[in-house]
Amino acid sequence: MRGTRRAGYDQRAGLAGVVFLLASLGACEFNGATALGGTCAAASDCVGGACVGGRCVDPLGDEDGDTLLNGIELSLGSDPSSPDTDGDGVPDGEELGVFDSPFDADRDGRADIFESLTNDADSDCLVDQLDPRNDEPDVDLAILIPKVCRQAGICGTSAGLKVRCESAAPVCDYSGVAGYRETEATCDGLDENCDGRVDEGFEDRTGDGKADCGPPRPAVGLTGISGGGLLSDGQHRVRLVVGAPVSGRRSGWALSPVSGSGRMGEWRRGMAP
Repeated sequence: MRGTRRAGYDQRAGLAGVVFLLASLGACEFNGATALGGTCAAASDCVGGACVGGRCVDPLGDEDGDTLLNGIELSLGSDPSSPDTDGDGVPDGEELGVFDSPFDADRDGRADIFESLTNDADSDCLVDQLDPRNDEPDVDLAILIPKVCRQAGICGTSAGLKVRCESAAPVCDYSGVAGYRETEATCDGLDENCDGRVDEGFEDRTGDGKADCGPPRPAVGLTGISGGGLLSDGQHRVRLVVGAPVSGRRSGWALSPVSGSGRMGEWRRGMAP
């Protein structure tokens, strides 16, 4: 997990014990050591003690432009000629953190700057940067639950969720989640397949975008009424229109938005409101 660089940290101060002599001379020898820009086979060949790619470089410079000084990278063992030592697409300067306390996401003692976010050396579905044992396949892949598992509805607490590795790809296992169903099996107001939707596939009789899980309300009986009037089932108020066509259909009863409830439309005998 990424931390935050310590406020006011100065890489040059961190190099105080690493670099004792700097040179800005041309490519010539100085007391047996090669100046900046000269050829070298080892750090000891150079006046500044920094040999990168066969050339003496300034330890306070930044050959690869990754925001880490050459001397810092040589001291750490990262590659001062590559902005991304482990080749995972994250620049060394971002992965390091602080020189004397580098980021180590899996706490295996090896800094993130050296462990890839894309490679998986032991093919256990944990990338090296998150795998404390890069040479031994891990069985516990709980760290991947937030990345590969749906966690809505009854899966919200992660209880019972597991991740297994199949053909080097992580797969979420929901079998341990109490009440889990791959397809919603019961209209109960719960999200049983953890996809963020509740009771999808069940009837929405009221048109409010939610499944109506209870039994239909009993129809209000209109038998015996011969004139206009108002009826109510406790939730809807309807006006009885006798003998008048409704929406171009046969005669029936029209729903009228009395006191703001009810919907315009046809209400036939025996039909629930």
